[in-house]
Amino acid sequence: LDGSGTLLNLNDQTLTTKGLKVTVDDLKLQMNSKITNLFAKPSYKIDIGAPAFNLRQMLAKLGQKIPKTADPKTMTTVDVAASVSGSENMISVESFKLQLDDTRMEGKFSVSSNPTPTYSFDIRVDAMDADRYLPPKKKGSKPVAATPGAAAAALPVDLLRTMNLDGKLAVGKLKISNLRLQDIQLHAKGKDGVLTLNP
Repeated sequence: LDGSGTLLNLNDQTLTTKGLKVTVDDLKLQMNSKITNLFAKPSYKIDIGAPAFNLRQMLAKLGQKIPKTADPKTMTTVDVAASVSGSENMISVESFKLQLDDTRMEGKFSVSSNPTPTYSFDIRVDAMDADRYLPPKKKGSKPVAATPGAAAAALPVDLLRTMNLDGKLAVGKLKISNLRLQDIQLHAKGKDGVLTLNP
């Protein structure tokens, strides 16, 4: 941990960090941040970046459980950069870029809780093979049939009733359950327990 660029100004009620570095195994996290109104209603702005690192290796060295995936080589390349701002009732990732193995995604999202929880996002993904990240199939196991009733029962109804949602998702190529999809464009809106998806 290197926080030599940290400055606390009690008169201005600000805390500023420049070039803060945190190293865990091959994760080299770099951050610039500024917190204002420290003693009233704090708000913050953070720029964060982590060049490519092996998430699977890092979790193992930290003694954390590693999810079992169909492809054991997943989560070996992660690269992230993001600009985040927020206050007491809101957090906004104004922009982010993430590389997860062979997949690249970018966009923005925010969460607000004043007074009703509100979620918004606009995310773009180039290509993803989701089958690689699913749990390994057990020998002799049969695929479980998906039914509308089972899907409905799994929905977090209580959460949906109190949630406002407005989001866009674009995926260039997606492989899931051996099904290959292209040029996916989804717009999701949720309010008062009603969730609407439009292509």
